[in-house]
Amino acid sequence: TDPDRRPKHKPLLNRLLDQSAFRYVRRGQGSFAAFLRRYYPLPFDTWASLSHARFDFVMRFERLGDDFAEALRRIGIEPVRPLPVANRTGARDEDFTAYFDPAARRHARRVFGPYMRRWGYTFPADWGVEPPSRSHELQYAVVNRIGTVYWRHVRPRMVGRGRGRRAAARPAPGSNRG
Repeated sequence: TDPDRRPKHKPLLNRLLDQSAFRYVRRGQGSFAAFLRRYYPLPFDTWASLSHARFDFVMRFERLGDDFAEALRRIGIEPVRPLPVANRTGARDEDFTAYFDPAARRHARRVFGPYMRRWGYTFPADWGVEPPSRSHELQYAVVNRIGTVYWRHVRPRMVGRGRGRRAAARPAPGSNRG
């Protein structure tokens, strides 16, 4: 989607990267494999990795209805009806795997493989993709550690200097402070 229509609370670097990727796709500057190499050069991980290991249950998008019913059961609520489906993606001419040529598959294995393995996902069987190598796992571990430090220690300080903190530090109108 158009990054100019996204919330402005995202960090500037993330917004710039989103805009760059959006323009790249809009201009048709390269293949899907080239897009992956350009915008996903490092092993993939997300800030959500900080918390996932502590969760009792994770609902997966691809089976959201069943997982939502299971989550309800786990907290003692019997589902009364299936989860409604809204905004369903229309029919597509091709499955997503059609976008992955052999080069994109190799790159996906390196970049996404360790993250997928960690969370119990696999690549399509017909890809013939082997599990992530030790080198890929090591790269992922390094990126994960750096990300953990960033999200736990650096990011909160950056956000703390943002609008919310300044607004709280200002005296309220009509107060006798300041």
